[in-house]
Amino acid sequence: MNKRILKDSFKNDGAVFGVLQNIFDPLVTEAIAKSGPDFIVFDLEHAGYAIHQLDSCILTAYGYNVPVLVRPNDISQSLIEQALEAGAQGVIIPTVETVEQCKLIVSSVKYGPRGTRGFDPTYPISRWMNDYSLDTFLEDANRDTFVCILVETPLGFKNLPEMLKVDGIDCVMLGAADLTVRMGKPLPGTKACVPSDTEVTSMIDDAIKQIRAAGKIHFSVSGEKTIKKYYDLGSRMFIAPIMDSWVLTDYYRDSAKQLRAAIGLSTD
Repeated sequence: MNKRILKDSFKNDGAVFGVLQNIFDPLVTEAIAKSGPDFIVFDLEHAGYAIHQLDSCILTAYGYNVPVLVRPNDISQSLIEQALEAGAQGVIIPTVETVEQCKLIVSSVKYGPRGTRGFDPTYPISRWMNDYSLDTFLEDANRDTFVCILVETPLGFKNLPEMLKVDGIDCVMLGAADLTVRMGKPLPGTKACVPSDTEVTSMIDDAIKQIRAAGKIHFSVSGEKTIKKYYDLGSRMFIAPIMDSWVLTDYYRDSAKQLRAAIGLSTD
């Protein structure tokens, strides 16, 4: 089986679609993987899990040949290395604001001499590599590991032009909701993913143009109301504004309403 390398998905001008998972159970991973995503993001920032709880989920994802990205909960070499040593093909690092942080992230992901990632040729990295070999895996890992930063603060947006110059940053995700909150603006409905403030909208649109001009990938959380706009601006990596826990909540709520309505009971 030829294993899917996420970076290879961007060699044409199509779009790549993923799913965010925050219930760390391999049965949930299996259900998601069967739906055919291009990648799965495991969220350690908000879900409250530890890295060792990811093992069975990562194995399940790769059983269906779906690349895995992990979002650690902080900018830390130890957390980044733990995610990669668990078998993640890449990382999404939250709340990145400075060039120095970008350089730390890249250094933590890359093996020497390019970076400072600890050398440990254990089996998890072979879960996603093609032709795993001790002779070539350092070079292969440095080439194929996916590095995404999440810019979601006014300072991060201010420093974005300089951060985009850091070699080794593959992708930038823009946190419209967190930016809105930090700027003291009205928060839109999360699932709509439509910034309700014109200043925030302008900042997002301008940042996407900068990202594309720098030759980087823009990773967008997009709903039906925004995806065409962001695609036209240059976005090529997308994730829907839903999570596995929301899907379950909405499904059971809607099912209960339908059953009550079918026998003439109130759905309030």
